[in-house]
This record gives sequence, structure tokens and C-alpha cells, in this order.
Amino acid sequence: MNIEYRSPDQNSIVSSSYTHSLFFEKDGIPRANLEYLYIGGFYYLFYIGVYQNFRGEGYGRMLLTEFNSMLTRKKVNGILRNIIDPNHPTRNFYQNHNWQYLSTGNDWMIHKNTSFSNQHLQSVINRIKKLEELGAFMVYH
Repeated sequence: MNIEYRSPDQNSIVSSSYTHSLFFEKDGIPRANLEYLYIGGFYYLFYIGVYQNFRGEGYGRMLLTEFNSMLTRKKVNGILRNIIDPNHPTRNFYQNHNWQYLSTGNDWMIHKNTSFSNQHLQSVINRIKKLEELGAFMVYH
């Protein structure tokens, strides 16, 4: 089982030409993918999905583990907005994989590898929100 890293110039199946992707297929069949974007010194994880027929087999966990390892190797912080319903059993998926909420009652989470100022972090969040508003990439709700 191999995970393929796809840079923007290789990415024909994702929602923006600037996104990077981790793509997993087995036996020639796509199983799962994770999409992220580099913004202001952070990798913004904005999508992780497992094809319906393959859910529950650990592919999402495998991709997130690989993404976390990449963040650590590159010494880059990760950021995401946890949009999983608070009552859904998978709400703690990211917390269980070393992501931390920025504050209580906030959906933003980080995977911290380097220090940063709160001002810089807020600037990155504001840029992400602006990109979402402009429809720069699809955010799945």
C-alpha cells in the first residue's frame, strides 16, 4: 500500500489548482484522499475523504498519520477547521491524532511543530476565511 503525494501540477482531481494531495489507491482502485494548501507557513488541511465503499478500514487514519509525519519532517505547522458535528462519534478524530483546539468553543485546530505568534496565526486564519469566501477551494460541510 502506497500513498502518493501529488503537487499542484499533478493534481487533476482536486478542487483547486493550488492544492496538494495525498492520494491512496489499492489494487488500482482509489480509496481515499487528503487535500491541503500552504498558507503563511502553515499547511491547511481542508479535506480528508474515504470513498464510501471503503470506510471503516482505517484509510482516513492512515492518510492523517502520513500528513502529520510530513508536517513533522518539514517542521511546518498544520491547521484545520473541525467541521464534524459535535454530536458525531468521529468528532474527536483529529484530537486522537495529536491535533489541539486553539481554544474552547473554537473549531480551529493545530498540529504544532514550530512556534508562532498569535497575531500570525490569526492572520493565517483570516486568509483562509477570505479564500473560503472567494470560493478558492471547496470546503466540505
